Amino acid sequence: MKRTTRFILVLFVAVFSLIVAGCNGQTTTQAPTTLAPTTQAPTTQAPTTQGTTGVVPTTLVPTTLLPTSTGTTTTEEAEVFVLLDRSTARLDVGIELTLVAEMTDMSSPTFVWTSSNPLVASVSEGVVTALTSGQTTLRVSVGTLYAECIVTVDDVIDLIFPVIAPTAFVGDQIDLGAFARVNGVNDDEHIEISGSGFSHVGNLVTFTGSGIIQITVSYPGAQSVTRSITVYHEVKSIADFHAIKEDLTGYYMMTADIDYAGEPLDTIAHYSDGYTSSENGFSGVFDGNGHTISNFYAYYSTNPSVVANSSPFGLIATQGVVRNTNFVGVTIKTRIAAGIATINYGLIENCFAQVYVTYETTTDHNNPIGGLVSKNYGVIRHSIAVVDVKSGVSVVNIGGVVGRTLNGSTITNSYSISSVGRYESGIPTNGDMLGDFTNFEGYPDVVSFYAGAVLEGFSDQWNFSEGYFPHLGQITDTVEITNTLDELYVGKTLQIEATHGYPVTYRLLEAVEGVSISANGLLSVLDTVQGGTEITVVVTSQYCASCSDEFTVTVLENNYEISATSEQLDFNWINGISDTSAHEAFHGIVVLYNGEPYTGEVSIVSTNELVAIVDGDKIIAVGDGTALIHVIIDQQTLFTIEVNSIMYQTITTTAEFLAIGTDLTTMAGKYLLMNDLDFSGQAIYAFSSYK
Repeated sequence: MKRTTRFILVLFVAVFSLIVAGCNGQTTTQAPTTLAPTTQAPTTQAPTTQGTTGVVPTTLVPTTLLPTSTGTTTTEEAEVFVLLDRSTARLDVGIELTLVAEMTDMSSPTFVWTSSNPLVASVSEGVVTALTSGQTTLRVSVGTLYAECIVTVDDVIDLIFPVIAPTAFVGDQIDLGAFARVNGVNDDEHIEISGSGFSHVGNLVTFTGSGIIQITVSYPGAQSVTRSITVYHEVKSIADFHAIKEDLTGYYMMTADIDYAGEPLDTIAHYSDGYTSSENGFSGVFDGNGHTISNFYAYYSTNPSVVANSSPFGLIATQGVVRNTNFVGVTIKTRIAAGIATINYGLIENCFAQVYVTYETTTDHNNPIGGLVSKNYGVIRHSIAVVDVKSGVSVVNIGGVVGRTLNGSTITNSYSISSVGRYESGIPTNGDMLGDFTNFEGYPDVVSFYAGAVLEGFSDQWNFSEGYFPHLGQITDTVEITNTLDELYVGKTLQIEATHGYPVTYRLLEAVEGVSISANGLLSVLDTVQGGTEITVVVTSQYCASCSDEFTVTVLENNYEISATSEQLDFNWINGISDTSAHEAFHGIVVLYNGEPYTGEVSIVSTNELVAIVDGDKIIAVGDGTALIHVIIDQQTLFTIEVNSIMYQTITTTAEFLAIGTDLTTMAGKYLLMNDLDFSGQAIYAFSSYK
């Protein structure tokens, strides 16, 4: 029974060994009753630069059957195998790996190493060198015994896409400089470039649209790389600025200052063109880049008789942004208007506006005027306005920063320098004056502004210098005093005249008792000032301390006595109807020198001959308005008569009535209807309407 059991055991081991040998594809050698050894390559996978996972190898140890002369006697002996420390490996080109082979009987034979594809990977004494992408089988042999390792080789691909500039302009070309480095060799011919808003030939990209442009570079076998660049339409001229109307979603950046030289600016996204909601106005980005738009008044070019809603931007939509811009020398001539935008739902930041309001808006509480914005529903931050108002114009519906700030709006670190408050003092009847305010104040002058404003958080683009208007970047000006007369009689005044592009200040270089100069440059010398006194006047830009000019005047004794019938003449008349006596008068000017009639040259001139003229010994009113009649001796004005003329134009026909709405000048006139007018059903367009 014991012998039978041993025989069955030997038979089972022999069959199992044959099966294992067949599965591993190895040769089997048989002595009289001996099974050849079977070798199984280990399945360990070495870690590589790509993170290959290792597997612990499994070793099979077969049993050898030996015959005896006495019959079927069994003896167990361990077979000998070749073992490798891994059965698979994954390498990058250029990487080396050392395979470790050993015998199960701990012997040290000479191993023979081979590669099924030596172009992919070579092996020498166990050292594997990855040469090119592909797969090969490495074998280590000792006689008929062997073990194998399958090696996969991958290309080393580095996709290079250098950092590009943060901004560009439509039409610009840039070289991306992108390429793939494959196994140390550069390849820029097979990269792929994709995205929108540009065209490209190879690495040379030409931008065709504005906005945030995404550029993606790809290469087979490598992870793609995407970079972003903000592309703007360049704005450096009046035509460029007006072209914004063609694409209200575009991105725009100024590269130069724009001076309108007193000409009108056509409003972008005007209310009358249907831009009336938070989503359909200017919804792009306008970046002034620290530059200045100057010396303009806004209007509606489609119909100039619409005297409303005219600002540089009519309506800024929720997505719209206006930033980093100076709006300087802005004259506001219409209702519901402002230095930057009529209505803002978007974002205005880092902007400065200096405006002069001439429009009378006494009762328009619901549609006020603002330094930056008329009606703010959006966000304003780090912005400042300087507001001056024409003499005689009511300020009740004028706000220094905004006209109105409505519920949901936010204003942060924004100020006004003006005699008016931060928003209108009038109470609107169709909405609130709510909003979220932080550091939102109005200051009456530059001195109090610098004393009270919180300027932390403003960008380094801002120029803050005490005594001067705050502004972005550098605003330079050429200031030149043009007076030629450098002598002034005591008791008289002299208007200092100067050419300049931006507002200026007038001051005395040194204080002189009895001498003063007004904010608009009128130099006054009292009778108490001694003859021979020298007075130096300095005219300086309010934006630039070095932009200035000086002028010195010498005081002379005054021995002239001048009198007239009246120092003020008032006329009220109807053009073409009133008698001549209603608009003319004798001036009665008499000039004495040292108590005797003066026989030298005397000039009597009008400052506005569209209103009044001098004809011999008469002053004749010829138009509507105010004029000054100056008596000039030795180039100096020694006496002045003020003429106030109220002139009415007659309206007798429907054509004359409709002509009132021709332009701002005709709408400023005075008219008297002389008879009934029958328009016979004809439509009459409003002379002034925001529609």
